[in-house]
Amino acid sequence: MLTGEKLGRYKIGRMIGSGGMGEVYIAHDEQLDRDVALKVLLPEFCCQEDRVKRFKFEAKSVSALNHPSIITIHEIAEIDDKLFIATEFVDGKTLRERIENKDIDVYEAVKIAEQVADALSITHEANIVHRDIKPENIIIRHDGYAKILDFGLAKPIFQNAVGEDETVQLVKTQPGMVMGSVRYMSPEQARGNETDGRTDVWSLGVVLYEMLTGENPFDGESISDSLAAVIHKKPEHLKDVPENLGWIIEKALKKNTDERYQHIKDFALDLKDLRHEFEHTSIEHISHNPNTRSLPKQNTSENKTLIHQTISAENESDKSFTQANKPRGNTASTKFNRGYMAFAAVALIAVLSFGGWYLLPKILGNSNKNFQSIQVSRLTDNGDAHIATVSPDGKLVAFVDTQDGKSKLVVRQIVTGGTIEVVPASEKGFMQPTFSNDGEFIYYTQIEKGVGTLYRIATFGGQSKKLVFDIDSRISISPDGKQFAFIRHNPTDGGDTVFLVDDEGKNLKPFITTKDVKFNKFNDLFWSKDGGRIFIGGYANAQEPNQKVAFITVNNSDKKVSVPDEFQRLNKDGWVAAFNFQLLKDSSGVVFIGKEKTDDSMQIWHLTFGEQQIKQITTDTSDYDSVSISENGNTLVATKVDRISNLLSYIPATKETKQIIGESRNFIGYKRISQTSDGRILYSKRNGEEINIFSIEENGSNEKQLTSDSKFNLNPNSTKNGKYIVFSSNRNGTFGIWRTNSDGSEPKQLTNPQNARDGDIQIINDDRTILFARQTNDGGKSKLMKVSIDGGEASEMMTNSSGSVVSPKVSPDGKQIAYLSFFYDSKTSEFESHIYVAGLNGDGIGEQLKKFDFNLDHNFEWSNEGKSLTYIKREGNDNLWNKSIESEKESQLTSFNSDDLMAFLWGKDGKKIFIVRGIVNSDLVLIKDNSES
Repeated sequence: MLTGEKLGRYKIGRMIGSGGMGEVYIAHDEQLDRDVALKVLLPEFCCQEDRVKRFKFEAKSVSALNHPSIITIHEIAEIDDKLFIATEFVDGKTLRERIENKDIDVYEAVKIAEQVADALSITHEANIVHRDIKPENIIIRHDGYAKILDFGLAKPIFQNAVGEDETVQLVKTQPGMVMGSVRYMSPEQARGNETDGRTDVWSLGVVLYEMLTGENPFDGESISDSLAAVIHKKPEHLKDVPENLGWIIEKALKKNTDERYQHIKDFALDLKDLRHEFEHTSIEHISHNPNTRSLPKQNTSENKTLIHQTISAENESDKSFTQANKPRGNTASTKFNRGYMAFAAVALIAVLSFGGWYLLPKILGNSNKNFQSIQVSRLTDNGDAHIATVSPDGKLVAFVDTQDGKSKLVVRQIVTGGTIEVVPASEKGFMQPTFSNDGEFIYYTQIEKGVGTLYRIATFGGQSKKLVFDIDSRISISPDGKQFAFIRHNPTDGGDTVFLVDDEGKNLKPFITTKDVKFNKFNDLFWSKDGGRIFIGGYANAQEPNQKVAFITVNNSDKKVSVPDEFQRLNKDGWVAAFNFQLLKDSSGVVFIGKEKTDDSMQIWHLTFGEQQIKQITTDTSDYDSVSISENGNTLVATKVDRISNLLSYIPATKETKQIIGESRNFIGYKRISQTSDGRILYSKRNGEEINIFSIEENGSNEKQLTSDSKFNLNPNSTKNGKYIVFSSNRNGTFGIWRTNSDGSEPKQLTNPQNARDGDIQIINDDRTILFARQTNDGGKSKLMKVSIDGGEASEMMTNSSGSVVSPKVSPDGKQIAYLSFFYDSKTSEFESHIYVAGLNGDGIGEQLKKFDFNLDHNFEWSNEGKSLTYIKREGNDNLWNKSIESEKESQLTSFNSDDLMAFLWGKDGKKIFIVRGIVNSDLVLIKDNSES
């Protein structure tokens, strides 16, 4: 074992694999600051000339290949009598692990096989046969890309042997020599005969068969039995796969090489055609194969990012991460959502320091189907399509298209793909649009300066008519189409109100408030079929921040509130998230987006009211952000979102960028990162249903977990003397301020707010005082508070502030403080936000020195010299800018042309910036229900 040793510039970590000739380790290339995989030839073979030559030939052969599905060779070297190959490190699971986990559906199996076949066609064009294709030698990255590993048995293809050098002679199979993995070798390979590219066709056919069934067609009790099966046994016919797929597998597994695919490229093309067919036609459920799910419940994502839910701030809001990091063309910018953003979400719009305490709202529903046989296909694939809705007749889809920081509303014909721009692109955000009941109009809400305005426009464009100002949710239209309901939040007084208004935007009147029903917030609503009731989902007024969704119904006539029988199952089960409801045409149930547990992904569900049966319509690991259904229930359009983030360092002077934490779905440091006095970076990361605090060295090594078994722990900060780490935690039921020793030991609770949450921490006054923001559970006015590092009574710092005060940032010298203050006038619905800079004397705030107009989605920190503020400018591509406090002059620090910036922090040395970057790809998925009603 070489763990812990160094080979030249490589620091060797754990062993991740082994084979007949070598061991494979993950290692860190200290010169280029990246992780690599090192394949080290076993010591016993270093003196065997033939083994050494074969080892070198592997490196030479692979280095000549260029394909995204073939492992990249960095170098081959010999140091301290150890011969090794350095390759890219592929973070993912081997196909063997995926098969054993039984999480590969028909569509993905074809997609993986297509990628491998396409890569092998490149190797064959380079006159190289792999000869060892098997699940262990294929790794699936977290973004779905397949990579071929281990060319140790590769051999060159030549028409003749003239001029063959000794290396070629070495790897050329000799008659009678059997090389490869028995269950995957071709009949000619098993017999020891000469092999060519068709042997790889056979092996890939076996792999595809195994992906579909979970079983190898040539298993035997012994090696001899397996060899005999490969040579003589005909694979069992796959009856329950699509006919074309069965034909492809049979052709790949012809024992006679002349009857098999003659070129792997033809194999790849047939698989590609089949994949395209899958994306446009329905495949019946494959019931008995243990390792497959029906195509209807496939993962149809082809985005190049991992997608899973991320927990936002001190609650569990996956929506916060989505809204903060996808292109600015969605519901994120409303003051409604801002009122519910919890602490530490510096990258989020709304109350910057407050991440999503609750799930952001969306609304939806409509259909009456069993969803037993569904056909899934993608409507978009550029990652820029958001919050879609389908027309009542199922022929059109309206969605928000966001590119280069600007968003527009477009309508697309589902069958032809023709697209019409309905609302021109601008920097304003959108909420999910809604078709009128007759499909003639689209209602849409645009967001400017934190406030949403509702408009109506003809479906194919024209003049928009302004209807209602100050809307914080998508509208729900009554069955007769004469009025609609929506939610409005009050970020000053707290709480939500459901309003009713007629279809011309007149006769606006409040219907019911969260205070009337003892809720903290409303997150969704929809009308009953007869229009006599309105169903409302929300979160009850409880101390525990990690609340479950609850449902009530309110009579339209007398406003009588009751707990609906229709939702007894969801109320009983206590779902973490449930939103975007739409009533099916016959009132038999609803379709919605939700998840039952914290670490589940957001999926599409069907709730049947009478039987109280819940069926999962989608079953992949992506998150769904919106769903809409046609009137007849045959057509669903959903928004499928992929999220991933990483941490890097950036030196403005040299433009040098280094990765610290690779792309991950669990890394949620975008809420807040900080640095200890000894240079370690503090951040939060999800562990199952918990969020814990970790630390890591600047070079990405020596990660340590500092908290455990303690619910959600966020917003970590270190005292200057390095003695304590201060953070926000709900381990005692409500989010308060906690303190531990620097190693995570001896936790101590410092605040215990009632009906409120504490977060967004700064440490001042020579480590004696903790400054933080406190927000009420109902999203009301937030206050700037302080408490001793030893605990005790917390007190308000700015008692005369008329608005909410959040996102406090202390200057490097501790003498000034910058904070964000916003004010909402409930009478005029005007919303203002500013950054103020004030003096800081001990633990008291002095007079205001400067005032800047500032958008709420502009994250900011003090620059290293303390004379300017560094912030994220979200115009086109996200980049960091400096704004001088004295002159207000601005200068650009970074020149990124991709990805979103979620958080950043100037390093202790003042020379580098630590940046959290992420990718949010959002595309539309079409789901056709072909089951019987």
